[in-house]
Amino acid sequence: MKYGWRGSEFYPEPAAFWLVHQSFLKLLRTLSTDRMIQLAVRVLQVALATIWCALAAGPIFGFAALKPVLVAQEVYASYCHHQDVLNGIMCPEQEFKLNAAFSYAALAASVGAFLASCAVDRYGSRICSGLGCVLLAVGSGALKGAVDSMEKVPAVDPIVFGLCALAVGGPFVLIGSLHSASLFARQSGQILALITGAADASSGVFAIYRYVYEHSYQYSLRQFFTLYLAVPAAIFISQFFMPAFYKVTLGRVRKVAEITGGGGYESIGNGDQELDVGEHEPQRASEDETTRLLSNSLNQDSYDEDEIDMTQAYSHANFSRNNRQQSHLNRTSTLNTVYKDPSEVSGVWGALHSVPASDQVKSLWFALLVVFAGVNTVLINYFIATMPSHYEKLLDSVAWANRLSHLFDIALPIGGIVAIPIVGIVLDNVPTKTMFGLLGLVSVLVAISGAVPSVFIAHVRVCLLVLFRPFLYTAISDYVAKVFGFDTFGLIYGTALLLSGLGNLFIPLLEYWRVSVFHLNPVPNTLIITIASFVSGLAFLLYLISQTRRIRRKQLEDEARNAPVQHMPGSPRCSSNGGCGDCVCNV
Repeated sequence: MKYGWRGSEFYPEPAAFWLVHQSFLKLLRTLSTDRMIQLAVRVLQVALATIWCALAAGPIFGFAALKPVLVAQEVYASYCHHQDVLNGIMCPEQEFKLNAAFSYAALAASVGAFLASCAVDRYGSRICSGLGCVLLAVGSGALKGAVDSMEKVPAVDPIVFGLCALAVGGPFVLIGSLHSASLFARQSGQILALITGAADASSGVFAIYRYVYEHSYQYSLRQFFTLYLAVPAAIFISQFFMPAFYKVTLGRVRKVAEITGGGGYESIGNGDQELDVGEHEPQRASEDETTRLLSNSLNQDSYDEDEIDMTQAYSHANFSRNNRQQSHLNRTSTLNTVYKDPSEVSGVWGALHSVPASDQVKSLWFALLVVFAGVNTVLINYFIATMPSHYEKLLDSVAWANRLSHLFDIALPIGGIVAIPIVGIVLDNVPTKTMFGLLGLVSVLVAISGAVPSVFIAHVRVCLLVLFRPFLYTAISDYVAKVFGFDTFGLIYGTALLLSGLGNLFIPLLEYWRVSVFHLNPVPNTLIITIASFVSGLAFLLYLISQTRRIRRKQLEDEARNAPVQHMPGSPRCSSNGGCGDCVCNV
């Protein structure tokens, strides 16, 4: 692979790729003499990023819709009796293999999120998205010939390999697209929500395939995934048009979103001031976008671009607010406009911002988050993998199980789109301990309702889960930013997803217990997951409550220590020549 030099900077990108990109940008500069055309180009770039995420960020989480199609096309049918295959019935052994394949793919998605968060910080968004395209193409190719190759190459399972490749490629496309939020700094929070919602909606790809397969034309796996190969090809080609983000870490994108509206802070800067990182000139990307956002509000001499820290800024604002000296009133007003007291809302802001990443991952803040996220990952993915058979046994009705399955196929992508705007408002106005307390409660309700043989409760459970899933993962992202800070955001967030994703390895074990030990009875596994959800949620909540109190107490102590001495009304004052032993004097 050749690498390219630009000026004095060395960029790890193929030289030919860069030359084509630069030629295209020169054409754009020629055409983009009008500001409206420049704006239209940026809007198109954000729209493309959103579309690609809706098609490729996480289609494997629509596995519940894909599974009936796989059964109809006799995937793993060799594990069933011949009569079951003729009748189109999914035998327990076949379902076990399919669910195991999904659990491995879900784990691979967690690994992909970690690798993508590292790749985008080091190599830039275009390389990250390009790797995602390659993985998506490999996965589509494997699944395209899955039915034929399973008989020819028994040592390699094309279903598992193909799903895992799709699962790893999705996060690369998603995380590479998140940087598009920086094209419009003041709207970066809304753009992040839009892209995240599109990623949740990507589970609908397989739902559409199932609908067409059952109601229109029965496309085979080979035909469908041949068509799907157009998606990674289109994403790869579009990278020549998309901006390159160099030296813009995932944490910085999250930081800009927090400042400019995504985290509930007030708008700053001029109305037409936008964050322009990495769009045309490479050197622009090396500038700190946050500094340029704050250039009209903060004194640059006091806050260097590499030293701006939200915790320090908040502490300074808090000190100035209590000082009451006229010389600090302007600075206090400015900082309160830019930084809306995050700790007063979240209660955990800045807990580990100044701590090295190696110590952050050793803390209970991180360990309890991973356990809580891991248990709920098992809850969600086990539901996705086993829902039809779960309710077929629990309700003793194949018809109701199929209806619930169709409802879930539709509700899962819609739930992500609906929940994203709501979760942003909730996270901005609800303390972190309260947020995770509610998530823990909903987690237990979703788990325990799986043991209730009621059609109404089953519908409520489906609706709760499709809303709970985006709330959970958005809350984890918000928690990492607030507790661990933006400097280590990509590393900590990726590591948390990776470790919590290891919980997916318990899904095959739970399936083995359900099939072999509990004789297809779903209630025992449901109770196991319920207990795990309750214990992990309670432990996490109690720790957050104790740490919130500790942080608040420290803040009060700091305020009292920095507060000026004030006279009581009517108290005697010290005279200029001393005296008055009972006076309250300024020190």
